[in-house]
Amino acid sequence: MRLAIGVFDGVHRGHQKVIAKAHLALVITPHPDPSTQLLTTAAEKKDLIGNIAEFAFSPRRARLSPEAFLKLIWKKYKPETIIVGHDFHFGCQRSGNVATLKKLGCRYKLNIEEIPEYYYRRERVRSSIIRDYLRAGQIRRANSLLGRDYQLYGAIVRGKQLGRKLGYPTLNIRIDEPRKLIPADGVYSGEVIVQNKIYRAGIFIGNNLIEAHLLNFAGQIYGQKAVLFPQDYLRPPQKFQTLAALRRQIKKDIQKIKR
Repeated sequence: MRLAIGVFDGVHRGHQKVIAKAHLALVITPHPDPSTQLLTTAAEKKDLIGNIAEFAFSPRRARLSPEAFLKLIWKKYKPETIIVGHDFHFGCQRSGNVATLKKLGCRYKLNIEEIPEYYYRRERVRSSIIRDYLRAGQIRRANSLLGRDYQLYGAIVRGKQLGRKLGYPTLNIRIDEPRKLIPADGVYSGEVIVQNKIYRAGIFIGNNLIEAHLLNFAGQIYGQKAVLFPQDYLRPPQKFQTLAALRRQIKKDIQKIKR
């Protein structure tokens, strides 16, 4: 059995190269660094990867030596081959690396495959780079390295209904995962899935709010789930002196989204 091991936050193009060579992906979860903003939640990884098992990271397991970590995996999964990315670290305080893994692999008669760093259109593909793009509002560059559209998943909740008063009703979204990285404040064009249907949409992020105006949609669906896919950054947030000025700007935004 061929086993891929990693955190795989983002399941980006580089991760996909590792996972594609394996029968099973062993995902270390939750993310070992509690301060890290997540590109993908545990549920999203299951959807994106498919054949997945979870290595439950805990304070006790964080103290495992590299050999104890590998022995635990070897006993449970009996892999013939372990596949990891070039920057894989494991064991207490990340003390083990790919060289350590290869050395231990000889002891346990395991084949170790190291996947080199992946470049897409001459750019390194790394989760940290994708996070920087999202924080800067460079959603197209982030999506390019991901190999798919970034997604935000949450529940539809009741808002102030200002959009409805302006003639552009919005869905207010509360993101389920508090550690999920939210892209830079601004107005985006993109797509939204609700009730198993895909809609073109304008997505607003700002003031601790996430709202989406869906084209050709009508109805109240509070409590249901929505998946948002921001695709293009249209403009930063603005303050308007009057509701009429805000309405005119929203109309311009919608016109761009329809193109």
